[in-house]
Amino acid sequence: SEGTSALLANLPLMMGLIVIMLVIQFGAFRQAGVVLLVVPLGVIGAAAGLHIMQADFGFMVILGLFALFGIIINNAIVLVDRCEIERSEAEKRARDDADVEQVAEAVVQAGMRRFRPILMTTITTILGLLPLIIGQDVLFYGLASAIAFGLVFALAITLGAVPVLYAWFFGAQSASSKSGK
Repeated sequence: SEGTSALLANLPLMMGLIVIMLVIQFGAFRQAGVVLLVVPLGVIGAAAGLHIMQADFGFMVILGLFALFGIIINNAIVLVDRCEIERSEAEKRARDDADVEQVAEAVVQAGMRRFRPILMTTITTILGLLPLIIGQDVLFYGLASAIAFGLVFALAITLGAVPVLYAWFFGAQSASSKSGK
């Protein structure tokens, strides 16, 4: 309980630093918001994994959840960054402000270009965790189960929710700015 208390005591500070780093990286709050909105959804997969595998929740699982959040954030950053690149290229081609179709095209292109790298990193991470799950390691069984199941769920979230959120955040803004012309 002392270890858990120490971890949770610094959680608000670390979350604040993550938000600041994301805003600095993207130079805006909306992109950081897209990334951060998918992080809590990873808990669903981790909780399901713990339940299915009948693993106990404890200190190691909490560490696993923090690692899972980092992986989800990384995957979301990769996809949002690619959406930004695709949207910028679409704007250059159109020599006009991005409209809804350009945002949708950027999201589709980004998803297609980042699907394989995100899928491969997820699969390799899960394969690396399998010996701990199959062997039902006393110390790491819950951690490995939470990360593996969380990653499977997060894969769908990253490739599904991130593009939808991005299109919603940027498509809606583009449509309203276009109607104001």
